[in-house]
Amino acid sequence: MSPQSTNHVLLIKPVEFYSNEQTIETNHYQNTNNNKPRSEILNKALVEFDQFEENLLDHDIRVTTFLGQKGCPDNIFPNWAVTFDDQSMHIFSMLGKNRRLEKSENHIQDLNLHFKTTLDYSEYEKKSQFLEGTSSLVLDRVNQMAYMGISPRSDEELAKKWASEHDYQLFLLKPRVIRENLSIIVM
Repeated sequence: MSPQSTNHVLLIKPVEFYSNEQTIETNHYQNTNNNKPRSEILNKALVEFDQFEENLLDHDIRVTTFLGQKGCPDNIFPNWAVTFDDQSMHIFSMLGKNRRLEKSENHIQDLNLHFKTTLDYSEYEKKSQFLEGTSSLVLDRVNQMAYMGISPRSDEELAKKWASEHDYQLFLLKPRVIRENLSIIVM
């Protein structure tokens, strides 16, 4: 396996899955539900989840699966935590209030059986500063570089603090509006 790849992933199996009203304004990739029943959307997501998990296992990727919780429609995307080879874990601040609930004590306790929480930026939620882990930062762990597009979910000051504390070179990408409802990220 490449040093840029992983052989172990965390998956959160959804108990709910639908457009999150608290995050849709800051997530251009999130679709509205087109008036489909939530049960239909969830069933489709569960089929895709099971297929994805099976595909990972078929390719010798270790999978740790936690069950999501009600009220957290985005928790299939566990952006709130990042783990490292030294068995450390960083917990990040989340913009959406229901995304903050994903950081359940049970999930953190289970992860702490294998990883030590060495950083918790949850306190920054009170200051409206957010750095949503794998939703904000693209990490090149081999070369100690981090890439981040500045957005309401990705605070520049907090990213600089994280990069400095962990010896990562940070590359900030700023959105440029091309026309209404279309922007690109440039360095």
